[in-house]
Amino acid sequence: MKILWISRHAPTEVHTDMLSGLLGAPVEVTQYAATIMGGHALPGIVDMYQPERVVASIPIDLQQQMVEVLADRSMPPLIKPVYHHTRSDDHQPIVWTLIHFEEILSMDVERRILTHKEQQDV
Repeated sequence: MKILWISRHAPTEVHTDMLSGLLGAPVEVTQYAATIMGGHALPGIVDMYQPERVVASIPIDLQQQMVEVLADRSMPPLIKPVYHHTRSDDHQPIVWTLIHFEEILSMDVERRILTHKEQQDV
């Protein structure tokens, strides 16, 4: 199964083995590690690589847009790796441990700019 892996960090053998088990087929992973400059780039990335599934570690606004891009193409839901990170002390690098993968079935993000109380009362 062709997987597009969107992340600055390459998938490890643990990632690919877990995905193969979860998806029920061997996976062929292609990494897209470049910075995504905005949601407008997502359709082109998906169209260029033609994956069967997309796994992405991207900001929430891009996740929301990717969910829509995949739905527009009648593709399965976005897969997101979930990590736990620890550091023994401030002088050691952060250790990222894969906890599980999750499918993002839908997203509706509402937001507002946080302002000082005085500005809200005007």
